[in-house]
Amino acid sequence: IAGESQLSFVTISYCSPTISHLNDEAAQLSTVGGDFVTITGTNFGPAHDYSNATTIASAINASYGGLYEVHGCEVIEAHTRMRCPSAEGVGRNHSWRVTVGDQTSATSAVTTSYALPVVSGLSGAVVMDTRGNETVTISGSNFGPAAATATTATVTSTVTAMYQNALLRGLAGVAIKALSCAVVVPHVKLVCTSAEGIGHGHRWMVTVGGQQSDWSAHTTSYAR
Repeated sequence: IAGESQLSFVTISYCSPTISHLNDEAAQLSTVGGDFVTITGTNFGPAHDYSNATTIASAINASYGGLYEVHGCEVIEAHTRMRCPSAEGVGRNHSWRVTVGDQTSATSAVTTSYALPVVSGLSGAVVMDTRGNETVTISGSNFGPAAATATTATVTSTVTAMYQNALLRGLAGVAIKALSCAVVVPHVKLVCTSAEGIGHGHRWMVTVGGQQSDWSAHTTSYAR
């Protein structure tokens, strides 16, 4: 057509996004998810235009830890800052990648972590048979998703517990690992099966996604 050139075979591309910083609050994400992580970097594109449903910002998503994908990210400062909601999960030192316009950043050097689990209560077999195989219910927070709702095998197999009274002598003071544990109410309650043992005044510690709680204030004991 007169006056029009043909499409070239040479193409151009925008630079890929990069990540340089994550907000400090990202170091203590709730395992429930939904916390906002602010990501600073370059080449994120224009800020989200709420009056335009087809804005390029709708093509932005992120992933972290090799496990979790998040959608609904939005650029809040043109080209340099975006905000993404965290996913339900567990663990620490998760590196991030962001994708803008089908171009994905390198894995970030900066990381996020979920908050440490917290044990706030013990119930069930708080006076245990020395033969074990009894159920102790642990209440608290940041235990992660229940096994039935977890999205990866890594998440479903990450909860363990141990109990100990280090002030006792001999075998009575040795740390005892629970035979099994499972989250039964997402993030706030898990059940563990006791092992055989002896002693009293055992405080409990829970490990979720490689992160340990403090020792519990509440205790269990084996029957005399």
